[in-house]
Amino acid sequence: MKSSLPSFVVLSALLLFLAGCTLLIPPGERPARVSVTEWLPALREHSEHWSAYQTRVHIRAQTPEKKLNMSAVILAKLPDQFRLEAFRLGQTVGLLTMNHGQSSLLVPSERVLYTAAKSEVLINHLFGISLPLDAFGYALSASLPPDQLGNLQIFRQGTSLIGLPKTSPDGWSYEWQFLSMPQAIESARVKEGNWDYEIRYDPPVGLAVQDVPKKITFTSTQWQVDVTIQEIMAVRDVRDSVFHTDVGAEILRVNLGS
Repeated sequence: MKSSLPSFVVLSALLLFLAGCTLLIPPGERPARVSVTEWLPALREHSEHWSAYQTRVHIRAQTPEKKLNMSAVILAKLPDQFRLEAFRLGQTVGLLTMNHGQSSLLVPSERVLYTAAKSEVLINHLFGISLPLDAFGYALSASLPPDQLGNLQIFRQGTSLIGLPKTSPDGWSYEWQFLSMPQAIESARVKEGNWDYEIRYDPPVGLAVQDVPKKITFTSTQWQVDVTIQEIMAVRDVRDSVFHTDVGAEILRVNLGS
């Protein structure tokens, strides 16, 4: 009977040799090391640049109750001031404003000014989606709110990077999905109570200050809102008065609560 010792020795030597070899990966496929410090400067610069802006958008919304197709002009001075005037066939459908915690929705066709303690109640009344106006404003420019940047953690998941800030004091949680080469924002998952929806950018938005969204889709199991950015520009020295809605005595005031 032949001894198997020589074969075993040869096999062992071959395995040791292979273990000492380094797998050669083309440089373009080599995964980048992930650290928050590689992302924060660009994310912060993008957020600061787009903290105040004006944009023209086209909005298509579909819910179980209604379908909407309208244009809108938006002026934002984040995080505390936001104004959206929606039009259909040249007529104002709704004027939605947020001004230092005071939010209102004017619907001229109803001759009603709606107010609510939470701005998401008003945007839900107009479009059928529940999202705080400041968060909606940041989403339109593909910017992370400053309070999320201070505690952001980034993890690798497959070919994507997942950014997880702490849950906000009012219960909203975000899960951002980034692309690393080049750095870009692809989507965000947003949750609060029974609300669970996705914000997706098509195409993904780079982090340079000149990079802006083209199409944004807000999706849940019950509704979808498509926002096409037609024009957007950063602005400065915005007058506070544009965020205040003045109405006459003939306009009915309705409080939608919280």
